[in-house]
Amino acid sequence: MSVYAFATKFEHLARFYTQATSEAWRCKKFVKGLKHELKKTIAPMGIKEFTAIVENVKLVDILEKGDSRVIRTREGGSPVRRPMHIDINLMLDLNTMR
Repeated sequence: MSVYAFATKFEHLARFYTQATSEAWRCKKFVKGLKHELKKTIAPMGIKEFTAIVENVKLVDILEKGDSRVIRTREGGSPVRRPMHIDINLMLDLNTMR
C-alpha cells in the first residue's frame, strides 16, 4: 500500500474512533502502522503534527525507493541515466532571487 493510500485510509478510519484524539495520538498511531523501513526513519524525528509527519513519510518513501531515473546498465555495469529535465523558468527565478 502506498503512503498516500495508507494516510487516506488512516484518516478515514480515525473518524470512527469514539474517544477524543489529539494530534500527537494520531501521529503515534500513524507511525506505528508504517512499514519498518519507514518507521525506523520517521519515529526518531518526534514530529507531533499529522500533516507534517505524512509529508515526511512520503519524502522518505521516495528517497528509499532510490533514483527512478536509472533506466538500464551499460555492458560494464555502470548505470545509464536519463538527462534531467531542467525548467528554464525555474532557473531564471532562482537567479533573480540572488
